[in-house]
Amino acid sequence: KKQSGESCDDREFSKIVSDYMMYLLIMQPKLMSEVAGIGTIRFRDTLAEAERFFKGRHVKNLRDMKRASKTVLSVSNDIEPMNVKGDR
Repeated sequence: KKQSGESCDDREFSKIVSDYMMYLLIMQPKLMSEVAGIGTIRFRDTLAEAERFFKGRHVKNLRDMKRASKTVLSVSNDIEPMNVKGDR
């Protein structure tokens, strides 16, 4: 069983990785889009989905990481991701 401090460390690490992935997606799309094959298709799909997500929530400046993070974190997570997206 993990101690509460370890759980906090895991959350902090997850947030750091999430922030970095968001940075790559929004600020460095060319770097991410260089991935070949199915990765390129998934990248484009993910980028389009992220743009729709933020547009639907009236986030106009995608470089406003603080607002983008708050918007993502405000989404209800009552439904398991697999039940929402499946394996597309």
